[in-house]
Amino acid sequence: MKNYYTKEQIQAAKNTDLLEVVTAMGIQVRYDGKSKGNDQYRFVDHDSLLISKNLWYWNSQEKGGNTVDFLMEYQGLSFTESVKRILEFTGKIKETVIQNETLSKNCLDWNHRALSKKSSLILPQINPDYNRVIAYLNQTRGIDYSIIKTLIKKQLLFEEYKTHNALFFGYDKEQKARYVFRRGTIARKRFAGEISGSDKRYAFSITGSSSTVCVFESAIDALSYLTIHRDCKDTLQSLGGTALEALEQCLKTNPGIQSIKVCTDNDDAGKACLKRIKQEYKNYIIKEELPRNKDYNEDLLFLLESRNKELIL
Repeated sequence: MKNYYTKEQIQAAKNTDLLEVVTAMGIQVRYDGKSKGNDQYRFVDHDSLLISKNLWYWNSQEKGGNTVDFLMEYQGLSFTESVKRILEFTGKIKETVIQNETLSKNCLDWNHRALSKKSSLILPQINPDYNRVIAYLNQTRGIDYSIIKTLIKKQLLFEEYKTHNALFFGYDKEQKARYVFRRGTIARKRFAGEISGSDKRYAFSITGSSSTVCVFESAIDALSYLTIHRDCKDTLQSLGGTALEALEQCLKTNPGIQSIKVCTDNDDAGKACLKRIKQEYKNYIIKEELPRNKDYNEDLLFLLESRNKELIL
């Protein structure tokens, strides 16, 4: 079944703010100052890739363009699929997309990608051992070894076969896998992204016993926080970026939660997420606990380095 778009829709997709799109995709960026009077951001995992408003340029690849071009290049999508996903994300598709001459009744939100009859989670092949993932999380990221072993035991963490990527799983209330986040473990080939069919509502989380949920942008930040605060009894919820679907689902699943502790990144995107949470969840006690550095993994690595220096002295 084909999708048809007007010139206005296509132009709207091209003009969509790239920062909102990439943060919703879970891609980490950092503020890089201003360029021609506009805020500019640089990808954490691709240092030569810059975005500003609806434009991007990848210096090392000598490529660039608008928001639609970005999805075509970065995710390998067709032009039509790129336009469709952006319009779904902005909500504009719900009013104007014509599908087989009738309005589409089943538009899926970009940040949702919920499982449907036509879409299911494609589970990757699992490696029989976890040596690479354990080494990466413990030695490179500083995550406590006992925490890693607990995650493996609870089947929240796996190692992907052949590639040795770290796989962070999320489950629904029936304990059915609904979400998988893939993180590369090779430094020179760092990448991250959700596996096809993942439902963002069920992003990686660790259930606690208190009435507080701590919200993070990534699983590694949540684990870094837990390594720093070993006595933490709160529920730890990764958003898989800065979209709030996972938080909304967490609150529905855990009606006893009374307060939300926001632990997103200490940058513009993280602070914007904090602001949205304050606006949308006024019935909850909102606590701010942003990291001192960019994110909680940076805080953890800084703390470990400081301790090592003290031991040497």
